[in-house]
Amino acid sequence: MNRQSTANRTVYGASGQPSQNSNALSLARLTEKKKEINAVTALETASLLCVKRLEAMGQDFNLMADSGEVFGQVLEQWSKMFEILQLLRMFTIREIMILF
Repeated sequence: MNRQSTANRTVYGASGQPSQNSNALSLARLTEKKKEINAVTALETASLLCVKRLEAMGQDFNLMADSGEVFGQVLEQWSKMFEILQLLRMFTIREIMILF
């Protein structure tokens, strides 16, 4: 979007004042610059929103990783639980009541 500046191309009329054409051109440039500023502002806002969403996703991923570790620890305990249940099957109910 490289354009030559038209800032020094003011057209003066017979009275030495800028002509209507020059005023219209300046107004058009001003309008264009306002649109550019609005577009940059919108882009900045969208970028910040995107960053916030990515940060939230990062927190979710950390939570899932922590949950995965806990899940793994629980699964690791199941083999021990089955060993305990196997040992308990060897006792009668009366013997179990005495143990506890």
